[in-house]
This record gives sequence, structure tokens and C-alpha cells, in this order.
Amino acid sequence: MSYRVNKRTKKHGQIYWRLIFESWSNGERSDRHIPVHEYVLHSFSPSMTIDQARERAHSKNAEINLNKHEERTKLRTLDRMNRSRLIESAFLPASDCKQFEEDELVKRFADDEPDSKKFRKILSHWHYVQKMIAKIATDPSLWAEENKRIYNYFKSRRSSPEYMSKLLRILNLWGHFYCRKHGKAFLPVPAPTGHNRQGIRDAYMERDEYLGPSEALTPEMLEKQRGSLTVPGQYEWLAISVWFGLRPQEIDSLKKPKQWKLSSAVCQGVEVKVLMVYQSKLTSLQSEKRWKSIPVVYPEQEVALEYVKSGRFARPLAKTLKRTFPSTRITLYGGRKGFTDLMLERGQALEAVSSWLGHATIERTWRSYKRRDVVSFRPAVKIKVAA
Repeated sequence: MSYRVNKRTKKHGQIYWRLIFESWSNGERSDRHIPVHEYVLHSFSPSMTIDQARERAHSKNAEINLNKHEERTKLRTLDRMNRSRLIESAFLPASDCKQFEEDELVKRFADDEPDSKKFRKILSHWHYVQKMIAKIATDPSLWAEENKRIYNYFKSRRSSPEYMSKLLRILNLWGHFYCRKHGKAFLPVPAPTGHNRQGIRDAYMERDEYLGPSEALTPEMLEKQRGSLTVPGQYEWLAISVWFGLRPQEIDSLKKPKQWKLSSAVCQGVEVKVLMVYQSKLTSLQSEKRWKSIPVVYPEQEVALEYVKSGRFARPLAKTLKRTFPSTRITLYGGRKGFTDLMLERGQALEAVSSWLGHATIERTWRSYKRRDVVSFRPAVKIKVAA
């Protein structure tokens, strides 16, 4: 449906216009010539010029199209809601979901702190899993057999393999709970391997937002752009990252007194301070074994330690890093990425650096945190040959 303004010319040469309303039915168009006395009912005036009438017709047609679009959107939304209700009744009963959250999620992950950041993240994973279950619309007892439908969902959403593993944990917890309650057998969905895992990784890497692993942030780069970090605390946050090699969440946790402490150590007759940081991500270890120790050896580390003590540091946004270091791919892991080479260049042993980073093995440090584009060597010592 739309309005159309046609130009007309009388016998004596006078130009005028006619208003036509066209509509479609069964693929055929029908035109209705609107009488002049009805123009006002359609928001037109006989005194309008042709250009004014055509402009009004264009505006009215846009309004009609907008209303049609909103109506179609409303119908699609209602259809999705009706479909979601049907799926919910079959695979996500409200009573079961509530019991699952109370009996499984709270007891396993809340740690007596239901408002903690960690538990809110678990609830976020559970919300994602619910949407996935509604989308794949498959009984949980068949998930292991039809695992490709689940893998394809991750691929379509371009989820990272690391994020996918966290979601699979919640998905299998729900599947086991649901099938146990309804007297069905359940096999957990295995982590994808081979082509399935590579397909998920490829889809994730094709995202426009994907930047890949962070490049190293060196002390020189940070000092050069110090004036660009205008928000208080951002430079300090990055300095802590560069000189202690901490993970982003570990730096944030330094604002909590129980997440870090100071100690001291003596090596070759020299006593230094030691920054001890609690690694909350190591949930498989006993709490007393989750601490890692980083000696404060260099003056720059002394300064960074003062930043830690003051608590006046703030995590920069990703867009801030992109604006500050436009020609590089620096993320919040930039300082940690450059820590290994920074310490090796200053004569520290790889075994010690690996321990400071909190890695379980030296291979992990060498594989992921040693830059391959940096050429480092010790100049050859000339040996005098006796005549």
C-alpha cells in the first residue's frame, strides 16, 4: 500500500495533480483515485503544489512501511516467544531450572558468596546454555549422540574454544541433573576434537573483533605513551602488569588485602621484598598452594609495588589500549606477554620467570610467553692467543 501523485494537464494547459492510493491483492495492483474532498482525510491539501504533494506522499509511504515493518517484527517476536515456551516446557521446565540453580550451581560455585563476581559469571554461562538448549531443541539424553548440533551452535555464535569448554561444563551438569530427575540415561557431551574443534576455532578467529594473542607491551612503549593515558590509575595498572607479569584479574584483585601480601627472601646474601599474589583461578589446588611469589629486584618494580600499596590503579578499557597503541595489537595481557623477555634480558633464569608467572611447567612459559621475533644473544668473547 502506498500513495502516488500523478501530474495532469487540462485542455487549456493548466497543470494540476491527482492523488492515487495503490494496493496489492493476490499479486495484482489496484489504484483508487482519491476525490479532492477526501484529500484532508489523507493529510493532503488541494492547495499544495506538485512538489509539496509528492513530498507528503513520500513521507506517508515511509510511515506505512515503518508500521508494516513493526507489525512483521511483532509477529516474529510472538512466534519466537511461543516457540520458546514450547521448548521450555519440554527441555527447560521452570521448576527444574530453579532446583538446578539451587542444588547444583549455588552449592558448587557460590562458595557462600552468591553475589561474587565468580558466581555471577557462572550464572552468565547458565543463561547462555539455556538459550542454546532452546535453540537446538534436543532431549538431553541424545546430546552425546548428536553432539555436532551443539558444536555447530558454538560455531554459529563464534564462541572461543576456551569459552566453549566453560559452557560445556554447565551444559553437562544440566544434562546430568535433568536426566537423573526424569529417569533417563545421560552421557556427557565430549569436548570437540580434530576438525570439530578446529572449525570452532576458525569461526572464532573470523570475528571482526578478534585480535589474536596480544603483542608484548615493553617498558619503553609504556613510557612513550604515558601522556596518552589520561584517566587516573591506568598507567599504574599497566606498569604493574609490565613489571610483575600478572594476569589482568590478578591485578584487579590486588585491591583486596587478602589477595596479596609482602614477604622477603635472601639470595646470595642479598635480601629483597617478595610480592605474593593469590591465584584464584587455580581451583584444583589447595588454597595454601595457590600463592605465587615474585621478588622485587629492580627499581621499577619498587615503584610498581608502591602503586599496589596505594590501590590507585584502574584497568584500562580495550578501546583505550587500541587508541593508545594504534599500530600494535596490545591487550590487557600485553605486559604479561612481555614479562618473560624483559626478565631474561636482565639475566634472570627461565625457570624462575616461569614460577613468577605462575605456570606449572617451563614448557608453558616457553611456548606461549617467549617472543620468537626478538633476537637475543651474548657477544662472543675474544680470546687472546699467545704468540
